[in-house]
Amino acid sequence: MMALELTYILTTTYSFILSLIIFLVVAPALLPRLFKPYQFLPRVKQFIVKDAFLSFCLATTVGLRAWYIYIFAADQIPHDVIWHDSPLVRHTLAIYTGYVTAALVLMLTHNIGQMSSKLHHFFSTYTGFVAMTYPCLMYCANNVLMMELSNPFVNMRMMLKVVGYEKTTAYVWNGLAMLVTFFIARCVSTTIGTLRFLHLALAHPQFWDLPLCIHVCYFGGVGIFNVLNYYWFYKICRGVLKYTAELKTTKEN
Repeated sequence: MMALELTYILTTTYSFILSLIIFLVVAPALLPRLFKPYQFLPRVKQFIVKDAFLSFCLATTVGLRAWYIYIFAADQIPHDVIWHDSPLVRHTLAIYTGYVTAALVLMLTHNIGQMSSKLHHFFSTYTGFVAMTYPCLMYCANNVLMMELSNPFVNMRMMLKVVGYEKTTAYVWNGLAMLVTFFIARCVSTTIGTLRFLHLALAHPQFWDLPLCIHVCYFGGVGIFNVLNYYWFYKICRGVLKYTAELKTTKEN
């Protein structure tokens, strides 16, 4: 294992502490003002809304940073190079790792959340730490972070649903934004990233000399998240079609 520079440790720690502050202080103070039904929700549902709010805040930060790097700082992420240090990407990974670690700790300490969700956060923490530690495959690492662009709308949908705002116009428009950003960030960009990742693995023999944790991180992450992304997008499209059909039936009646 390579030594991790102090600057990334501090960024991860800062992100972890900030995430706890958002969940424990900011969310309880702000959410009752945003959603009046929030204060009457049971404890478990309040946790879900606070967790979604935390994810909304941090995913917005991570997603926008990753897309900024992709569009305006392409020299930081050459797609045909294995070893290449990118401080911008690694700091974004540090923010992401601190946030998912905090989310995992909150789930465990409150004993709330399905096992699948806990495993997802554990694997995300592991992959974030590995990708942050090793200055390699920075294009692939940033490509994964770009998926976060859809998460603000995914988490806003969760908040609106739990507080009972499913029939509102805001819920509908948020759903459309979720559909578009999910397709761009989790289907189109990840497909391009996966093809470039596989080309890198096949075209450069030294790729196979990378540490085992790198292979677990990227092959595991690429495989698992690609399958999940396509499955989730299929579910989203089905939901849109179902909603459209119900709306059409309502208008006809």
